[in-house]
Amino acid sequence: MWSSMLLVTSTLFIPLEIYIPFLTERYQDIFSPYSSGIRAAFYGTIWVMLIAMISSVPISVGAAIYLEEYAKPTKTTKLIQALVTNLAGVPSIVFGMFGLAIFVKQGGIGWGLGPSILAAGLTMGVMAMPIIVLASQEALRSVPRSLRESAYGVGCTQWQVTKDHVLPSAMPGIMTGSILAMSRIMGEAAPLVVVGATAMIVFDPEPLAGLLGGNVNFTVIPIQIYFWTSEPDPAWHAMAAAASISLIALLVAMNSIAIVLRQHFRRRLN
Repeated sequence: MWSSMLLVTSTLFIPLEIYIPFLTERYQDIFSPYSSGIRAAFYGTIWVMLIAMISSVPISVGAAIYLEEYAKPTKTTKLIQALVTNLAGVPSIVFGMFGLAIFVKQGGIGWGLGPSILAAGLTMGVMAMPIIVLASQEALRSVPRSLRESAYGVGCTQWQVTKDHVLPSAMPGIMTGSILAMSRIMGEAAPLVVVGATAMIVFDPEPLAGLLGGNVNFTVIPIQIYFWTSEPDPAWHAMAAAASISLIALLVAMNSIAIVLRQHFRRRLN
């Protein structure tokens, strides 16, 4: 436990005490690439991931609980299960087109959020839902049937059995599915290009600009890496490599937090 806490602390907090212009500079200098930074893209990645997970995890876990614990094996539920399974393999660009039509565009069924971080986060949340639903279903199926029968035997209701016995036992598996979904969200670029991520911004992104107004432009680290690698100057290629390392470090840090939470639930279960 202490080694896990030390890993998270050293990954998240110690670098904050070190001044690294590459991480703190938001401006892009076309004449001096090494003076540029990824601050705006870094914050954009964090906000997109947080909005995606907040919007997708509760709905996905609730859907998995309904399909596994409450829904009867009818043709409708079998159709829903087949749709969820197929959605997990849909190319990410298709989710980008869905987000463009539903979250970005104004009119019809569109929410009119514009090319904002909120629209991007909701789009990535929709893309993560099938992965979390399938992983949560497998985790719920792994809970022994005898645990449910024992709880019913002492007079628990179905909701009490699900909430107090089945869900805590399945939580480590649910956390694993959430980690996989989060990893996919952080590395995707195609859906974000479709919903309006720009190549370069010189200000910190505003996560609620799509609702409250303001500057909705944003970018993320994968988009920044793509455009830097397309530049002819080799210095930009070195900057893209540094941004890739930063993205990997961010992914390791966020996954470490999720792993610590998963181990916490496993210890409680034991």
